[in-house]
Amino acid sequence: MCPGKMDKSKIAGIVLLIAMAIVFIYWPVQHHEFLNFDDQVYVTDNMRVREGMTWDNVKWAFGNLAAGFWHPVTWLSLMLDSSLYQMHAGGFHWTNVFFHIGSSLLIFFTWIRFSLLCRCFCPLLLHRGCRFPIGAMTFLFFNMP
Repeated sequence: MCPGKMDKSKIAGIVLLIAMAIVFIYWPVQHHEFLNFDDQVYVTDNMRVREGMTWDNVKWAFGNLAAGFWHPVTWLSLMLDSSLYQMHAGGFHWTNVFFHIGSSLLIFFTWIRFSLLCRCFCPLLLHRGCRFPIGAMTFLFFNMP
């Protein structure tokens, strides 16, 4: 057993707190409109996205370079949003909020994993007389761009 291991109820509480904080911060996006930055290319003027998720549109998503890039998952996500929310911009924004919650939780769980790894195994390696370069490992994990 590793010293300092977090119990599941604390982790669940932190996960709930992170999700609630993000929903609270981004609550107003449900009333926002599409932007004049690139939403015309990706959503409002794109008939494939406006039609929603169809077999022809899925094939189109994997076989085009619309907007100058090949990113079929983006097209599929936008088509699914269009199928779910029609052209209500708030729904598209809420999908991004859910992606934000997911990525924040991924960072949180990665942080837990790395912190437990360092707490459990680094002292063990040092105790056994291993000359493992802890400073180099710490630099790599925490100073990456």
